[in-house]
Amino acid sequence: MISAFPTAQMKQPNSEPMYRETDFGVIPAAWDYAELGPLLAELRNGLTTSQQKEQGAFAVTRIETISQDRINPAKVGYVNGLTHSQIETYSLRAGDILFSHINSDPQIGRSVVFEGEPPGLLHGM
Repeated sequence: MISAFPTAQMKQPNSEPMYRETDFGVIPAAWDYAELGPLLAELRNGLTTSQQKEQGAFAVTRIETISQDRINPAKVGYVNGLTHSQIETYSLRAGDILFSHINSDPQIGRSVVFEGEPPGLLHGM
């Protein structure tokens, strides 16, 4: 844990500190930070509907879809019978950030940027 190190003693060879204290803890000195609110177009949960593991009309993310810092297409679920509005609302677009905030401790905080693959993927829960 970074905070276990005395920051005054953590210096680069040129005597500049490697870490700095912020309102929310110690971070690397070279990092910048900002509140998420102004940076987000929107923040929402995914589609909550009954999913199946077999092929269906639409592939949808599950908690386990975020695997090893990438989207694992082998771990998606499938849904049928969605409205046009649901498809529009939950379709992932390149650049969307998926962030796991539920389930078990090892899953919380996992995140990945959707890069457009697999195409047609919906944001689920």
